[in-house]
Amino acid sequence: MTATQCVKQIVKNEGVKGLYRSYPVTVTMNIPFASAVVCTNENLKTVLRPWEGKYPYFWYFVCAGVAGGTAGLLTNPLDVVKTRL
Repeated sequence: MTATQCVKQIVKNEGVKGLYRSYPVTVTMNIPFASAVVCTNENLKTVLRPWEGKYPYFWYFVCAGVAGGTAGLLTNPLDVVKTRL
């Protein structure tokens, strides 16, 4: 089934409202995710001080990776709810 056929089927069965069913959960999930990423990333950079080290770009990537993983772990239950909708 193509994406166009899928959209047509959803609109046929549930109406246009069916296309936006998971929107509130998506917004509810993205706000804590972004907050967790920013807070974790900035706190890690404050603790590790990558700009003072020999390979600063490596440590910036490490901080960003850990922050993304932490945020994903925290918001995973909401992502499951969104997917099931």
